[in-house]
Amino acid sequence: MPTPPNYPVSQVMGAGGEYAVALAGGPQRPAIVRWHRGQPTLFESPAVDQNLYGPPFDVSANGTVLATLLAWSGPSVHFPYVILPDGTLKALKDPDGGRWVAPVAINSRGDVVGSAACENARKLVLWRGPEYGPPEVLGEGDAIGIDDSGTILMRPGTRYEPDGTTTPLSTPVGATYVEVSSFDNGTAVGSAMIDGITRAVVWNTDGTVRHVLGEGIAHSATGRGTVLGSHLDAGKLWRDGQPAALPDPGPYGDTGFATEQDTLIATYEDGGNINTTEWSCS
Repeated sequence: MPTPPNYPVSQVMGAGGEYAVALAGGPQRPAIVRWHRGQPTLFESPAVDQNLYGPPFDVSANGTVLATLLAWSGPSVHFPYVILPDGTLKALKDPDGGRWVAPVAINSRGDVVGSAACENARKLVLWRGPEYGPPEVLGEGDAIGIDDSGTILMRPGTRYEPDGTTTPLSTPVGATYVEVSSFDNGTAVGSAMIDGITRAVVWNTDGTVRHVLGEGIAHSATGRGTVLGSHLDAGKLWRDGQPAALPDPGPYGDTGFATEQDTLIATYEDGGNINTTEWSCS
């Protein structure tokens, strides 16, 4: 997956396999690169202040990019926005009384979920696409992700259904600590401390535990049973609950994701250079 010259890429993320996004450049030339079937499009930062940059957090199935302007240094700021498929930018409005707001994920319908500080509490916030009008404040919660049905996953591991009901994810047998890390492809993944070992965990769509895997942390999974994770900054792969071999060189740490096309999109290091590619798991 090529990148524009002089725009080194850091972490890559995305959805489906049709699109992927990453922060490109650096403090002098921050930008977002979006790939569609491996072909890049570069979006320059909309910031006028050179102390601000706009890292992407996610991309929808139709190519809408979710990003937020942040400060390289100094006081914390959050100015969230989306880049529509035609390149138009739309700001995501703060909920009334919000001191800060942080979007985290977008689904294929373009709905964005995030969190905001309102009324001295952390609130769950939803912006409905493609209009992105005033956000809905759904109650207290800290968002992790949203699937195409509108189900939201919150920390530490609770499903918020479209009808407003909440259901906790099941705790693996023997776990003394559980951390949910992502909600890609409608599949919750993370890790659990079991017998003193941090082990990767995958949950079913109904919240029950699907797999307790080997040592490491799961970062992304698909409905087909492919799980991408990491351990000690090295990538790890499981398929159908069993360890699987990664390509060499393979994904670096937690810098990528698994797609529903059973591929992996991530960065890898080659001779000190950071490259982005898509691997087939077939």
